[in-house]
Amino acid sequence: MSALTARSILYTGALLMLCSACTGLVEAPDEGAGASTSVAVCSSNVYWKDLDKGSELMRPGGKCNNCHDKDTRSPNYAVAGTVYPTLHEPDECNGVGGAMSEAGVAEVAVVITDSSGRQLPPIAVNKVGNFYLVDVLKPFNVKVVSKGKENKMVMQAPHGDCNTCHTQTGAEGAPGRIMVP
Repeated sequence: MSALTARSILYTGALLMLCSACTGLVEAPDEGAGASTSVAVCSSNVYWKDLDKGSELMRPGGKCNNCHDKDTRSPNYAVAGTVYPTLHEPDECNGVGGAMSEAGVAEVAVVITDSSGRQLPPIAVNKVGNFYLVDVLKPFNVKVVSKGKENKMVMQAPHGDCNTCHTQTGAEGAPGRIMVP
């Protein structure tokens, strides 16, 4: 192989790597035994498109109180976030839809145990995966429950703006999104 051919191949490979790095997609780490590396996608294939109109369905995956703190007309939640089917969903992608079972119990809910050790009633996840709670004694523990299974946060929540840490790629030690069990 000539030096010119080898250099062409090297430059072409470098260019392809550079272009793939700029797509805005993030490779997800191994999400379980036998799972292969995958690219982050919006599992629901539905994105928030409305303006900020005061809806509990607004901006799934977004940092709720980051905006609500700036607008005095908006409620400031003690706990708020979005539940997703995978760890690496993009912002404004609808999460796990909160259907109700035949018994009238939310199929996906967030359960908080406050600083007094009292378990609060489950917070139903709405149809875009959002949940919120106005008041809770801090610090608190949190878990997501669904169909007899649970995903429990291994430490006390540092604050209640859950999507601040539970981002598409994870921040402050979070592995990624809040995920349904």
